[in-house]
Amino acid sequence: MTLSSGTIREVCAFDEMGLNELREVWRAHWGPPPPLRSVGLLRLSLAWRLQAQELGALDRNTRRALASQSASPADGLNLGEGAVIRRDWQGQLIEVIVRSDGFEWNNQTWKSLSAIAREATGVRRNGPAFFGLREDGK
Repeated sequence: MTLSSGTIREVCAFDEMGLNELREVWRAHWGPPPPLRSVGLLRLSLAWRLQAQELGALDRNTRRALASQSASPADGLNLGEGAVIRRDWQGQLIEVIVRSDGFEWNNQTWKSLSAIAREATGVRRNGPAFFGLREDGK
């Protein structure tokens, strides 16, 4: 099975569209758009919906298998228990120790590096990027 050339053109056109344009495409096909503010995520959602509409959505067994998958561990836990992650932030050394159940910072266990980065800086941040675990900043 392959997508029609019309669907391929429509999906490719999403790359040039902004959030409001993407919401209009969604509205034209399926009614009120989801409350997404991420252009990238809305592009992916639209592309998937169009492809699923044309080729068929995931079958029941696949949906069930995906739903039963456990969440992936937080970025940084793969460094191993006892690993130390450091970041100098505005003259303050932030030192985090990887534990089996999360991350230890300031004598407290946190579930994610993002929570620590937010607490340390006062603004929402991607924790793995903040601590230099992602080169591309994503």
